[in-house]
Amino acid sequence: MKKRIILWALISSVGCIILILCASKWYLIKSRSEIKPSYRKELANLGNKAIASLDVPVGAILVYHDSIIGRGFNTVRRDHLAGGHAEINAISNALNKLGWDGFRNLDHEELMMYSTFEPCTMCMGAMEEYHIKHVIFIKSKPFSQWTISELKYLRYEWLKRKSVHDDLQDSLFRLYPGYKE
Repeated sequence: MKKRIILWALISSVGCIILILCASKWYLIKSRSEIKPSYRKELANLGNKAIASLDVPVGAILVYHDSIIGRGFNTVRRDHLAGGHAEINAISNALNKLGWDGFRNLDHEELMMYSTFEPCTMCMGAMEEYHIKHVIFIKSKPFSQWTISELKYLRYEWLKRKSVHDDLQDSLFRLYPGYKE
């Protein structure tokens, strides 16, 4: 009986680890999506702008009801900004064009991010933060790269610590005009 419990626990643990490592690859079992030729052309132009600035050649567009509302390409090296990824730049471009309220009032079910390369963890976080639920990319990252990324995420979760100084952030929130308790 004890051996069965240990075996079941081991199999469950291995299964959970496999699910965690494969979570970012669910698209492999879904159907592929076509990208309009005009969007592909725009993505290629944006990727070329990244090359011109000696950045990784990635372009991204944010589309709302078949209209491009945001464009971006990698500008990490050019602008010396860690967050200068194509997808984040496309979101920022849309926010600059529409304003905060205009962007927030969009029907976010109708937003679609198109990218030449599978978004990284940071860009996925930005898309989640700004309620962009749909993404189509052209080139996927190798499984080994995602495995390493998932392991880094698990390491981050394991090593992060919470401070006991909640009062500092609470006092900052109270100073913020948009804060609601």
